Amino acid sequence: MRLYFTLSIILFSFILIQCGGSKSTTNDYEGKDIIIIPDNSQDIPGEILVEIFKNKKVESLVTDMDKYRLSVIRKVSPSLNIFLLYYDMSAIDPDKMLKMIKKHESVKSAEFNKKISTRE
Repeated sequence: MRLYFTLSIILFSFILIQCGGSKSTTNDYEGKDIIIIPDNSQDIPGEILVEIFKNKKVESLVTDMDKYRLSVIRKVSPSLNIFLLYYDMSAIDPDKMLKMIKKHESVKSAEFNKKISTRE
């Protein structure tokens, strides 16, 4: 399940663009450049997904980030200890907030929450 979550975050965080060349029958990417472009347009404003270490509490993170009005929206995955958090975007730059959260002693990993859509 953890691998699935990690892969989902990677897939929603980046867009892969294949550039130039024709399709190869042996390896579609052989001899081609692949450019990875971060796509922040799908970020949900003010929301961050955070995985807390098993022996830590999300409350310590929320208390330490009180001046940014960090709050828990809900526990997304009880088995993985993942929470959806909200913060006041007028109090701090989103990238700065994410960096601060990632550096916190109780945080195992953190990413902006993303909008998703189904494929047809």
